[in-house]
Amino acid sequence: MEYGLYRKLTKRQFEIADCVRKGFTDGEIANALDLSVFTVKSHLRKVYEKMEVSGRTELAGLPDWHVKAKKVNHNVAAYDLNQLIKKGWTIEIFAQEIINIFYKTIDNLADDNVSTVEEMVEIIKFNNETKKILIDSEGAVIGCWSLDPLFDEYFEKDKKGEFYVSEFTKDAVPIFVPGNTYNIHFGAICLVGGYRRLSIFKILLYSIVEYIERLAINDIFINEICTQAYSREGRALAKSLGLHYCAEHKDGHGQVYCGIANELLRRTFLNDFDILKSLYASS
Repeated sequence: MEYGLYRKLTKRQFEIADCVRKGFTDGEIANALDLSVFTVKSHLRKVYEKMEVSGRTELAGLPDWHVKAKKVNHNVAAYDLNQLIKKGWTIEIFAQEIINIFYKTIDNLADDNVSTVEEMVEIIKFNNETKKILIDSEGAVIGCWSLDPLFDEYFEKDKKGEFYVSEFTKDAVPIFVPGNTYNIHFGAICLVGGYRRLSIFKILLYSIVEYIERLAINDIFINEICTQAYSREGRALAKSLGLHYCAEHKDGHGQVYCGIANELLRRTFLNDFDILKSLYASS
């Protein structure tokens, strides 16, 4: 499939095709985009024609077409644990690579500010899609992100800078269940030096937003977000995402930034995610 073919879709056609890729029925697409089912079917017929496919199954199976449509760098991709297990990884390797990225990207990071492999494995087992690793075309691990829900008592401590790595165990982390809303601890958004280019950061950021969108599609929503910034770049990123300063962490390392998910959805970089905004608006 040539790239030029993707450009033939209008914005509305792309939104509808994206919903098909994510498993929406015509009725669900109509509700999400505030359209009639008739209008959805009419758009889909044009999408099939432009994309040269016979129907929704073939459309959903097009390789990487969603990424291509956003014009991002094909030499770098974000992978969750399930995808990497198919490539021969283990959960222990996955956890170790995330920890390695932390040490490579956060200056003067103390050991007591990082989970052990064993501790991280236990967290990953609970919600195994809450972390992703960025890998380039040569197989080098160049970045990662991590977010986890926290029970209310731990999240309140997190906002005050009183939540410690030693408390970050499976006892502090609920399992995502449809129909619920969660407060999120944003553990990291990391890129190794030499890869901190806008095109690669966009891949990292979009993979986070697409995960949040997938949660919303499954009726799982985020209320508040909290993160700990260890560097000038981390603080600048937190502010750029709409988070505000809450506290100095009591361990003496880093500052705590917090925000409301609905407020973050107003950021301009999320303009491509109309479905996500619509789902939150109706939640």
